Amino acid sequence: MRQFEVTKSEEGLSVVKLSRKLFPKAPGSLIFKFIRNKNIELNGRKASPDTVLKAGDTLNFFLSEETYGKFSGSKADLSGRIRNGEESRRDGSRELERPERPDVLKSIIYEDENILLINKKAGLLSQGAGEGEVSLNDLVLKYLNYRPGDIIKPSVCNRLDKNTSGLIAVGKSAAGLAGLNKGFSERWFEKTYELLCCGAKAPEGEYRAYLKKDRTENKALISDVPKD
Repeated sequence: MRQFEVTKSEEGLSVVKLSRKLFPKAPGSLIFKFIRNKNIELNGRKASPDTVLKAGDTLNFFLSEETYGKFSGSKADLSGRIRNGEESRRDGSRELERPERPDVLKSIIYEDENILLINKKAGLLSQGAGEGEVSLNDLVLKYLNYRPGDIIKPSVCNRLDKNTSGLIAVGKSAAGLAGLNKGFSERWFEKTYELLCCGAKAPEGEYRAYLKKDRTENKALISDVPKD
C-alpha cells in the first residue's frame, strides 16, 4: 500500500481526476474500477470518484508494483513526498524560495497561492507557438519551479498578441486554473483595449475593422469588410 497526500495546489481536484493524473497511462474505466473495488481509498475509507479533495487528504493505493510501473509511466514512488519529507512547490503550505524574477516577471502585479496576474510587455509571446521563442508561460513555469511530472502544471489562462501589452492571468493550482478558465469562458471579466496613435488626431466617433490571421506570415490583416 502506498499513500499520497493532497497538497494545496491539488486541492479542488476530484478523486478520479487526481488518480488519472497519477496514472496517465491507465484507461478511465480502469481508474473507476480501482475506486469501485477499494484499490483506491480516501482517508482510509471507500472513495467516491466525484469527491472533491482538500489539502491534507490522503489517498491510499492498494496496487501491485507492476501496476504502478505500467500505468504511472515510471517507477516513481508516489509516497516519496511524505516519507522523504520533500519540500517542493507541491507543498502549498510553505513559502518557497524562488529564483530571482526575470525582468519580464518583475511586472507581476498580484500573486496568491492560486493565481498570478502579470502585466505582459510587448514583444513577448504569451504561450509557445512552435517558433523556438521563449514565452511568458515558459518564464512562469521556471519562476514557479515547475518540474515535469508535477501533478499540477501552471498555465496562462488568456492570451495577448506578441506585440500587445496587458494583463495575463495565470493559474497556479487546480482551483486557480479551474476558476480562471471558467471565468474567461463565461465572460466574467471585461476586457478593455487601448490603442496609442502617433500623428494627426483622429476625429471622434466609432471605428470598425475586421481582423484575419495570416498564419503563413504570422500577421493579422485589417480590412473594412469581413474576410473568410
